[in-house]
Amino acid sequence: MRTVLSNKITQTAIDNPKFVALTGDHGYALFDEIRKKRPEQFLNVGMIEQAMIGLAAGLTQVGHQTLVYGLASFIPMRVIEQIKLDVCYSKLPVKIIGDGAGVVYSVLGCSHHCSEDVSCLRSLPHIEIYSPGDPEELRICFDESMAYDGPTYLRVGKCDNPAINTEKLTSTKPYLTHEVPESDTLFVTTGAMLGIIHEYAKEFKVNHLSIMKLKPLDESLSEILPKYKKIVCFEEHTRYGGLTSALTDYMIDRQIPIPTMHPFNLEDKFANHCGSHQYALSEHNLSNEQIRSRLSDLASEF
Repeated sequence: MRTVLSNKITQTAIDNPKFVALTGDHGYALFDEIRKKRPEQFLNVGMIEQAMIGLAAGLTQVGHQTLVYGLASFIPMRVIEQIKLDVCYSKLPVKIIGDGAGVVYSVLGCSHHCSEDVSCLRSLPHIEIYSPGDPEELRICFDESMAYDGPTYLRVGKCDNPAINTEKLTSTKPYLTHEVPESDTLFVTTGAMLGIIHEYAKEFKVNHLSIMKLKPLDESLSEILPKYKKIVCFEEHTRYGGLTSALTDYMIDRQIPIPTMHPFNLEDKFANHCGSHQYALSEHNLSNEQIRSRLSDLASEF
């Protein structure tokens, strides 16, 4: 995924001389190519993230196409006020990328974990939110976010998970990666949960839906969701304001009867210890093996 992201950023700079990528002293390897091919269109502002958002807003107002990159624990979490007032208030098309979302930076502890970025940004007007789960989803999310004439947030989680898309996607609309017509259960994922839950959907013989655009949710869900009596949501994010919340809000707004919901998400707590990514997930009862065990307990309902 990071290779796709690096290539996309570099190609955007080549195609548009007005494009500028800004970073807050993060993502060095990610920007190797743009530094080689378009060094004048890359700016490392250092660890002044709040000022970086203001700078991006100013550059946008004078005609530049701006992209802002940082670790999700800092971009957007450290700069919510600046995103709200400098970017969203004026609906400026600043493109924001938060890398390492969830508990990817597990060994660095709670200061670098990010379980609440989507919930914070969903409450801001005008901004669109993308959460891709493999390289192809990242490609289409990047392209659509760059084309939107307003602010966007691209949430990047664990980058080395198995890819499931072998053909090009044509849009960011929700799509079924595995379909079992006789099943009334739907697994729904966003972001880094895509690959592992795709495999579990095949194992447990249920349907699997990937949602890579979290705000706004696509209207095609009005036809998809009523088909199922049980929905199991998977996200490396808190339950509050993330995928599960977005789906229930969506159904309430459209008076769609809410089926039985089973949320699998980061728990409402901070991690106690540092370790691998799977270890960090295990503190939230969300490691691959814990998910499989919990699904086995629910299997009688599928």
